[in-house]
Amino acid sequence: MHAEAHPDAPGPGEAPAATAALREDHRLIRRVVAGLEDRLARAARGEKLAAEAVAACLVFFRDFEHGAHHAREELLLGSLEAAGVDPAGGPPAMVEAEHGFGAGLLEAFRAAFDAYRDAGDAALPELLRQADAYTTFLRRHADKEEHCLFGFADRVLAGARARELAAAAAELATDARLATRELQARERVARALGGAGGKLPARESGTPPPLPPAPPEAGAERPPGPMRWHEAAVQIPPDPGSELARHLRAAYASPPVSALRAALARVGAELDPTPLLTKVLPDQRLRVFFPVRGGPDGLGLGQVVAAVLLHDLSSGRTLYAHPVHAGPGTNPLLRHLGGPMARPKAQEGENGDRATLRLLEHKRAIWAAFREEAAREDPDRAAARWRERYAFSLVRLYFCERCSACRWGNPSYEGVGGTPWLPAGVPERDPGLPAPSEAERELARRAAGSEAFAVEQAYARRGGFEILAEPLLVGEAGDEAVVIFPSDACLIEAGSLVGAAAHLDPASGAVRHVHCLSAGPEPEMVFLHGDRALGLGLPGDEARRRAYAAFREEAWRQFWLWELERGLAEASRTWLEAYHRALARLFGLLPAAP
Repeated sequence: MHAEAHPDAPGPGEAPAATAALREDHRLIRRVVAGLEDRLARAARGEKLAAEAVAACLVFFRDFEHGAHHAREELLLGSLEAAGVDPAGGPPAMVEAEHGFGAGLLEAFRAAFDAYRDAGDAALPELLRQADAYTTFLRRHADKEEHCLFGFADRVLAGARARELAAAAAELATDARLATRELQARERVARALGGAGGKLPARESGTPPPLPPAPPEAGAERPPGPMRWHEAAVQIPPDPGSELARHLRAAYASPPVSALRAALARVGAELDPTPLLTKVLPDQRLRVFFPVRGGPDGLGLGQVVAAVLLHDLSSGRTLYAHPVHAGPGTNPLLRHLGGPMARPKAQEGENGDRATLRLLEHKRAIWAAFREEAAREDPDRAAARWRERYAFSLVRLYFCERCSACRWGNPSYEGVGGTPWLPAGVPERDPGLPAPSEAERELARRAAGSEAFAVEQAYARRGGFEILAEPLLVGEAGDEAVVIFPSDACLIEAGSLVGAAAHLDPASGAVRHVHCLSAGPEPEMVFLHGDRALGLGLPGDEARRRAYAAFREEAWRQFWLWELERGLAEASRTWLEAYHRALARLFGLLPAAP
């Protein structure tokens, strides 16, 4: 379910050259976080707080997480930029933004600890709250780096680029001050958290773990240039000796998974023991997707393409395993976010709900694309592309919060660190649209000055949108003139207000009706049935109206395919441009689409 590997990329099971040291850092960080959370949980239950252990963790986070580890990540980001990756968008920008945000959370945690030392147990609730905010962020941040940035980096930074990064890391390791602080932070936190449940790996030197040798050259280097995140995503097997690998082996051999494997064997299919995706959910439960290999030829509706399971880390039991089917549909429980079987969710909170709804749209879109592509090209190639897209949509579901710095973006979720990324200004006018005449502009001025327009403008502002007074186009509907005004929406989702339509008497200029226009698959009812509903004229003939309704449905499927593969900003721009042209065709201002 992954893109074809770059010729210089490491093979299955090999250590990834670009990010091996960073992944090892994350394993250490997670162990420290687990040890800290254990000490804090004991204090929350009434035991005396292990203050020296908390102090050691704060030093570790400052000197290791925000010191040596971030220095190594900065080298990685610099190498990506040198390879042609845009540093202002996508996973690299997300990482940069979250580093600053995490530093603020760590400072709040440190201040709360200082207050606890001064005031005692009266300040414990605030300390627990700030510590939880930081550790929750740190776990999520490491997950996102590994699933969003590191696989991307391992594909882009192969061959000579990987060797250059290794050389830069070796030079960084000679920084005596950085190395000394890293070593001291490691040793102090190991002493403070050592023992059952908190034992940490010890190092005899302050140098970072060495990067493995870069893979040998295999053909020409990939030419510099932009590489989209989903094109570079690769499957990174867990470290064979890690605790995660042990749990995955136990899950694969568990009764629920064994029963599913036996069922798949009847159709010649088997589960690949290397997971497609893993994520530790709240309450120490592990979500795993194992991909399915073999089975019926091609890719058919309802075919099992993966198994999803929930594994309890504390007991070592796999609680259940369910098949995942190909097609436009999903598990019906996903559509009922507030239902009794909705948990555990891929992500908590409002963004988790949005991520789930996004997956529903992605599955419909990629199945429609597969059907079209399989009809006109090699079906096996189309099936492989469906699997790539589905795997990437799962990564988006479980790890992508569409943070403020990442141009995958979100029009209403503020993400970590502040406001969402927004294109500057307002959507540009498509030069292919016919420009309104001066007489039509006068009608637009009358419409924009009407009381009905003011009412719709106030309505739009409730949702954070502004209807622009400059007309997009002016057409006819029966005996009426219809002025289409755009909105300032640049990033859209279903229900985003993208404009308004004003119906006028062309002789008197009197405004008969103004209604908002929204993004989504549904055509405007006024344009299809306004003669019956409100006594308004209809644009075009019956064939044009049918074509417009079909366009709205198909364009929304395409929007979600674009959103998955190009990011929300580019998908929004493309959809808006197509929508404006469809309106022009509906009103007869452009020829009908071929």
